[in-house]
Order: sequence, then C-alpha cells, then structure tokens
Amino acid sequence: MSFVFRSLFVSALIGCCACSPPPLPTDCTAGLICPVGQACNSVSRRCEFMFTPNTGGSGAGTVTAGGSTAGGSAGGAGGGDTTTVSPWSMAIDVSALNRALPANCYVNNVVPSTFPTGPLTLTLQAVSFERLGFDLILEPSSSVLRLGQAPEYRFPEAIVGGTRTGSGWGLTGELQVARLGPVSLARSAIENRIHSTRVTFTRNGNQASGTLTITASYRCVDNGPAMADQCPRSAPFAPDAADCSVTFPFTAQQLTQIPAWALPSSPTTAEAFVLLHDEPLVDNASCYVGNRVPQARFASSNLRRVQRIQRVTLPSGQGLSTSFASFALGDAPVIRVGEPFRALNATNQFGLTQSTTSLGPLGRTSMERRSTSITMPFAPQGGFLEADLSLSSTYSCTDTGAQTSQRCPLPGEQPAFDSASCSVRMPFVAYRLP
Repeated sequence: MSFVFRSLFVSALIGCCACSPPPLPTDCTAGLICPVGQACNSVSRRCEFMFTPNTGGSGAGTVTAGGSTAGGSAGGAGGGDTTTVSPWSMAIDVSALNRALPANCYVNNVVPSTFPTGPLTLTLQAVSFERLGFDLILEPSSSVLRLGQAPEYRFPEAIVGGTRTGSGWGLTGELQVARLGPVSLARSAIENRIHSTRVTFTRNGNQASGTLTITASYRCVDNGPAMADQCPRSAPFAPDAADCSVTFPFTAQQLTQIPAWALPSSPTTAEAFVLLHDEPLVDNASCYVGNRVPQARFASSNLRRVQRIQRVTLPSGQGLSTSFASFALGDAPVIRVGEPFRALNATNQFGLTQSTTSLGPLGRTSMERRSTSITMPFAPQGGFLEADLSLSSTYSCTDTGAQTSQRCPLPGEQPAFDSASCSVRMPFVAYRLP
C-alpha cells in the first residue's frame, strides 16, 4: 500500500543590485508561466501535471461531465474527470518509536526497561493521483516499523479510496494475514495479524502536511479442541502478541518530476501508466488442491499492488509492456508474466496465454498440462482507465497407459501440489504519467 511533491519552475526575474528582487509569483492565474507538461489549475491556482479529457475527433462530438463523446472519434472521460498527478517527498517524524509506548504495545502488557535507538525522521517518496478521489503510491522500501512488540509493519504499495476531510484528504487501508501458529510454541491455532494505515493529507501549494496513523494488531483463535490447536492461555505467548497504534506527523515537499521508481523500466516516448490492481481473497474451493480452502490466507481493503505499463510495438503488432511478475490464484499453477501482452482480436484487448507440459507427478509418465492466461482491456480516456483483469489458471493430468506408472494419481494418492484450476476477475485503475 506515497506522495511526491514537485517544485515550481519559475523564470528568473531581473532585479537591480541596489534593491531586493521582487517576490516570485506563485499564482499561475496571475502571470506565472507553467513548465512544459503542466497546466494551470484554476481552482488551486497552481501549476499541475494535469490531463484534460479528449474532446472527440473531427466529427461533431461533444463531451459532458462524466460522459462520452457523441459523434466524432472516441471521446474522453468527461469534463469533471481530469487527473492531477503530483510527486512528493515525505519527512515522517518517527521519534515516538524511541521511547516508551502504551503498555498494550508490549506482550502481556509488560513495558521493557530499554527502548530502541533509531532515526528521528523517515523519508519516503510518493505519488498522489487526484481525480474524483485521492489515491497514492509509496516508494518501494524495505523500511520496517515496529510498534513496541506488536507485529512488524511494512508500508503498502498503494492506498486508494481517499475522501475529502475538511480542506484535505483521508485514506484508510487494512491488511489481514491469517496463519497457523504460534510457530514458536509448535501450535496450530489461527493467528491473525492486522495492519491498518490511515493517512490524512492537506496540501498548501507545493507543500503539504498531515499524519500517518499505523495500527498493528495480533489476534488468535482456537482451531480445535486439542491443546496443540488452541491459543496460549498464559505465558509464553507469541513474540508479537500485542496491539498498538501510533500517529506520526509528517511534512511533504513537491518534487519537480516523477521519480524513477514509479516509471517503466524501459524509457520510451510511448505513453506510460501506473496501474493499481486489487488482489482479492481467493475463496473458491476449486482453486485449492482437494477443494479444501486453507486457514492461512490474507485479505485487504483499499490497498493495491502497483505495476507500470506502457505501449510497445511488437513484430506481431501493438502490445503492452508491463512490470507484472506473477499471480498466485490459490493452489492453481502460478501465472507468470515474462513478456509483453499482445493485442487480441477484440478491439483494445490485450493478453498473454502460456502452456507447459511435463511428466508426473509421483515420478510417473502420465502427462501434466498447465495453462495460464491473463487478459485486460486497455483504452484509457482522459489519462484514466478503470476496468478488470481476467486471470485463469488450469491444471490437467492425462494417463499415458494402463500401468500404474503411466497413470495420474488415484483417489487416496498424493496429487500434484498445484492440481487445481481457478479463474478470477481483478479490478484495476490506471493513471497516465506525465
């Protein structure tokens, strides 16, 4: 589950040596010339990376707010659907982690006598997308925050769904991870670790301020009547069995350009986009071996994965180069994306289909086949697109003879670890980068 501020470029004003130079203008409606690629936002009176919806082609098309073009070529996303893309550098005050936190932040409410000595400020880059709402992506970082002894917190790739809170924005995202444990006690109860991220963000020109509230919680639920399947009733507990919430203030400065980590890895003059996709909880039993949904799973809300995408020309025609790596749909064969999506027969549809065959499992000569496909519509209008990814992964096994060594696993025998089939539709939004 990031803000990146951008400084304003201003033409140098000539002053005399005997007097102070006049102040630089900040109001783009009062003479400030915006840099190339930016436009004057008449509401904020600041230069912004802005995308204006298409107004149709040479025909007599017209665009209405939230509507589309009638006549002419394809129209845009509507007059009220412009997107402001802003890169930021955030300085987060994390000094609270160097002193005692409330007792509930520690296992069994026992506050230790010593505390970690760490940095007072954490600096992160981010990019915000302001359209009808407010979404932001955060710099990929190995930074881990530990709130006392509560579960470790890692920053999400993106938080979406920001809504107005007074003069600013508020965003909240949550991740829940369920596993069997505590492992340290050789138990198989159901442990839930919950991470919540709340950001308030108020902008003032090319600066901003706000708060980052992080909540890390541990929950344990019995998984059966046997002691080995139950949560500990007394010490020792899991080493992170604590609940903690801390609010960190931050300030932010707008950057002059989109940072490299948010851009496609292969620079080109073609359009580049940031794509934020959902990663839904796979609850369909057919997606798991033996049609058995495991206890160890995850669920999230308002958190998204971040990909980068741009148009490319392939020998076979148009395509999309993406940063997608892989998708795991339950136990079904992993969908791996190692090459660009190709244009399909349907208009503005792109996809990638792959298939492999092998012998096995159980060291047998039966024939296994794994097939995966991923397709997506891609026809952004006004620098924005909202649609679904379609993912499918299938496993099949075929006997090659009548002997046991030539047959697929029989009932009661161990099947292949990925002998499941699954199909999922995954919502996404895409924003064009300046």
